[in-house]
Amino acid sequence: MTEYLPTVSYTAYPGKTDKSKRGIWPNKRCNQLKHDSGAAEKMIDEMHRLTKKTSLTKSIKEDLDTALTYFVNHCYLMDYAT
Repeated sequence: MTEYLPTVSYTAYPGKTDKSKRGIWPNKRCNQLKHDSGAAEKMIDEMHRLTKKTSLTKSIKEDLDTALTYFVNHCYLMDYAT
């Protein structure tokens, strides 16, 4: 699961100046998944919003779609906080 987070962070923060935010984002989301009930569903919602970005390249969009599919298919297993 954690292997998908850097890809999603790049989608959230694609700019060259966003590199520090891109580094923080996966760690923050991983922590939320471990400690916050319902975090996986919130991440899925966030990924759905990110798919609507028009500035995504085809490659980034495909990687995001792969990550989103994984989270949707395995969401029921990701309620680590409970």
